[in-house]
Amino acid sequence: MSTIKVSQISPLGTDSTKTITIGSAGDTIAGMGSNTPAFYAKRTATQAVAANTWTKIQYNSEEWDTASAYDSSSNYRFTPQTAGKYFYSLGLQMRPDNGTGNLVLIKLALYKNGSIYSNATIDFRDDRAYEGIPPLTGAISLNGSSDYIEGYTYAAANSDSALTIRDTTDSPNPNWFTASKLIGA
Repeated sequence: MSTIKVSQISPLGTDSTKTITIGSAGDTIAGMGSNTPAFYAKRTATQAVAANTWTKIQYNSEEWDTASAYDSSSNYRFTPQTAGKYFYSLGLQMRPDNGTGNLVLIKLALYKNGSIYSNATIDFRDDRAYEGIPPLTGAISLNGSSDYIEGYTYAAANSDSALTIRDTTDSPNPNWFTASKLIGA
C-alpha cells in the first residue's frame, strides 16, 4: 500500500464539474470521512404495551450495526463509543389489543441517558382509528463514552386496554430505530 501526502488537491482540467474521483464503485471509506458508527434495528414481532405508561420499544433485530454499538437483546439501546453529532430516526405502529377500541393518543420519544430528549405526539380524540405516527427524526450530540439513546412510546385507547406494537409483516417495516454519525457537524 502507498501513502500520498499533500496539502491541497485540485481538480485537473477546466470543465464546469471539476470532479475528483477517488477509488471505484464498491469502494468504502473509513476514518473521519465516514458516517459511522451507524445502525438500523427493527421489531420482528408484536410487543405488548401497557396503556397510559411510558414503555421502552424493543427494537430486537439489527439490519446493520457497524460498531456493535446497538444492543438488540437486553437494553435495546445505542451506545456509540465515538463522540459526535448523530442523526436519528424512529418509526412506530400500534393498535389496541382487543381490536374494538380506537387509539386516542400515541407518543414516540427518543430518550437520552434515561430521560426524554425529543418526542412526537398524535392526539386524535375524535375517535378515529389510526395505527401509526409520523417518524421522529432529529440530531443529537453523544459523548462517545457513556451517552446512550433508546426509543419509548406512550399510548392510550378509548377502552384503556393494553396495546400492541404491530407485527412486522408489512413492507417496509413500520417499526424501526436508526442512527448514524454526521460527517463534518
